[in-house]
Amino acid sequence: MPEFKKITDFPRGTIYDILCDAYSYDKRNQCIWDSNWKESDDFFYDNPEIADKYGLVTCIDGEPIGFVTWDPRNRPEYVEIGHNGIREKYKGQGYGRKQLEEAIRRIKEYDGLKRIIVCTNSNLAAPKNYESVGFRLYDRKKNNAKSAYTGDYLYYEIVLGLEATGKQLASVAMALAQIPFHGFAEGERSNLEPIVQFFPGWTVDEADRLWCAAFVYYCCVKAGFEIPIRPSGCKTCHLAGCIAWEEFAMGDSGIEYHKGGEEFAVKPGDIVLYDRVFENREHDHIGIIVEMREGFILVAEGNVNNRSEIIERPVDEHIRAYIRIPDGYKYSEQRITEPD
Repeated sequence: MPEFKKITDFPRGTIYDILCDAYSYDKRNQCIWDSNWKESDDFFYDNPEIADKYGLVTCIDGEPIGFVTWDPRNRPEYVEIGHNGIREKYKGQGYGRKQLEEAIRRIKEYDGLKRIIVCTNSNLAAPKNYESVGFRLYDRKKNNAKSAYTGDYLYYEIVLGLEATGKQLASVAMALAQIPFHGFAEGERSNLEPIVQFFPGWTVDEADRLWCAAFVYYCCVKAGFEIPIRPSGCKTCHLAGCIAWEEFAMGDSGIEYHKGGEEFAVKPGDIVLYDRVFENREHDHIGIIVEMREGFILVAEGNVNNRSEIIERPVDEHIRAYIRIPDGYKYSEQRITEPD
């Protein structure tokens, strides 16, 4: 088992040495970042009180095999993971994950912290490591620097202390719909990866023009709801499909499901399921209500002409059902019932 020690338990140059080793698989890395690695090493050994509060070294039998640091200066909004590396011969053995888990455990002890963030690159092994400990992608940008061979910049986050409520869901959906997310369009590359990443085996190419339900799931997760991508009640598909939301709601006694014609007081954060909005079939669209108006609802939706938008829709025969996830909901298979 690895042991975690203070940075100052080891001599100056340890951080630099680990970074050189961790990135030795490609000689270009040191050519680009050598001065940055030296500056980082100098900074922490010149400021030992910072080094020991905001970093740790991972050891096996007393040997320093990796380290991670973090920047706390933007608390309580966020803490950012800084350098994070494992020596080449120790990679692929789970030490990188254990190192991150220990760093996250310590960071979560900060009172009132809202987010933990990190930036990495798409062609590195790091993204899978971050995802394995709970980080979720929230942005991606083109890398036009000398390090372009390492891939696009990927921005990850862990959201902390979020109260999962219908009101929060409406607020999150409103904000996310206005980014906007979009599939492939003339002159535009799809930016759906943060949404698609939740569904293993699904690509942005496959999701193009088929992502309204996945957008709803993404909003729910960002609002703090804990829902698997395919709850037990979903017999047809996972929650990237509209019909799966109906199966989920009708099979879970903890969720309200109301047919469109029923007497039901709709409120922000309710999910609305449609029939025959874009195609002549049932379950063809879905969104999240953000506001009620006389005879209309204002809805945050994905995949409206392949973009996310805020849409005003009439309360009419196209509304198949409303789904209400209760405040504080957490999925439990014990509540699942087989559909009639």
